[in-house]
Amino acid sequence: MKRLPSLSTSILLASLLAACTADAAQSGRNRRPVATPPPAASAPPAAAKPAEPLPVPRSAPVPYVASFKVKYAGGSLGLEDGAQVLVDIRDGKLNITGGKLNVTVEGDRVTDVSYGQRVRKRTAEAVGASVIIPGIGGIIGDSKSTAHYIEIVWGGAPIGGFAMRVDKSDYRKLIDALEATTGLKVRLEPEPVIRDIP
Repeated sequence: MKRLPSLSTSILLASLLAACTADAAQSGRNRRPVATPPPAASAPPAAAKPAEPLPVPRSAPVPYVASFKVKYAGGSLGLEDGAQVLVDIRDGKLNITGGKLNVTVEGDRVTDVSYGQRVRKRTAEAVGASVIIPGIGGIIGDSKSTAHYIEIVWGGAPIGGFAMRVDKSDYRKLIDALEATTGLKVRLEPEPVIRDIP
C-alpha cells in the first residue's frame, strides 16, 4: 500500500509547481531586463612623453671677473665676421658688447662651450639664424695659420650662440673664466685629418 504525502508537503509542492508554471508562462517581452552595472570607465591611455635629453654634467659655478677682447667669427648675434667684441664676465653672467650689440647671458643658460683651431657652424632651426654648434657643418678659417676659436651655445629664450677668435695670449684665461662661470668643461674639438694627395 502506497503512503500518501502529508498535507503540508502537498501544499509546498503545489506552491513550487505554481511558481514554476507562472515563470515559464511569461514571455520574454513581459520580463524586465536585469539591470547590469555599466562597465567601469577606463582611463584614457597616458600620452607617451618624449624622451628628455640627459642633463649636461655641470659643477657649481665659481665667482670670476675678467674681460676679453675677441673677434666675432659667426653666430646668432648678427655681427660681421671679424667685428671687435668685448666679453665681460662677472656676477655669473657673460656680457657681450660690440657696436650696437649688448647681450647678457647668464652662466647657467650656457649649454655648450668648445675650443678648437677651426670654427664650425650650422643654422639652428630653433633660432632661425646662424648658430655655432661645434662639430657640424663646413670648416671656416685659414688652415695654414694657428688660430684659437671658442664657441658657446646657450638655451632659454632666446637661444643662441656665437664663435669668437681669441688672441693666443688670452684663450686659456677665457677658457678658465667660462668654465668657472658656467660650471661646464670646455670641450676640445678634434682636428680634421688632412691627407696629402700624391
